[in-house]
Amino acid sequence: MGRAADRRADPGARPHGGAHRPRDLDARPNRGKLAPEFVPLAAALTDMAIKLAERDRELRAANRHLEALASIDGLSGLANRRSFDARLQTEWQRAAELKRRSP
Repeated sequence: MGRAADRRADPGARPHGGAHRPRDLDARPNRGKLAPEFVPLAAALTDMAIKLAERDRELRAANRHLEALASIDGLSGLANRRSFDARLQTEWQRAAELKRRSP
């Protein structure tokens, strides 16, 4: 059987041989179906997933804060060159889009 046939047989497969997650697997399994020796492992994995999600939220918040700090002059509190360049690009794209729309 060729690769195309393999992908048709597995609807969860990604094209071009990429990683895939079979559709019958769930990240949060029903603990009632687990063998007793796997229950502590499932609990530990759930706790790690919760902690990872918390760290991810903290990291994203810290990055947003750093981006804000990087765009404002520390002494004057005014927007700096980085802010100017970003705003200029946004407005330039907006003007180009408006020009395309007008007859």
